[in-house]
Amino acid sequence: MRILIADDQEDILAGFGGLLREEGHEVETAINGQEALEKITVLSQEGRLPDFIISDDNMPRMGGLEWITAARAREINVEFAIFSSGVVPERWEKYEALGAKKLLIKPALLDEFLSILPKVSSKRAGGP
Repeated sequence: MRILIADDQEDILAGFGGLLREEGHEVETAINGQEALEKITVLSQEGRLPDFIISDDNMPRMGGLEWITAARAREINVEFAIFSSGVVPERWEKYEALGAKKLLIKPALLDEFLSILPKVSSKRAGGP
């Protein structure tokens, strides 16, 4: 599965990104929302969209809600989950309206982190 992780904590990008790679996933990382939007735009143009996005909410330059909203405006629609230290209910409702699959609160154990990934039955993986 191709996964994009957007988080402003380098230890999260390195730690969970490395673990996902060990699990056999192809991982792209972004240190903030602006970089995530730029990466997903290029990946879309190359026909290599990720199967899933894991994004922090509160990041410099552009937060999770802002970059995912901008990606949706560009008709880039990828399933996603939010991995954050907390999201106020009104903001979570906006994420849900965009199609958020889950909210995982930091810190999290590896099993919890892996639980937010969808089963490999996505359309790009040959599922229904």
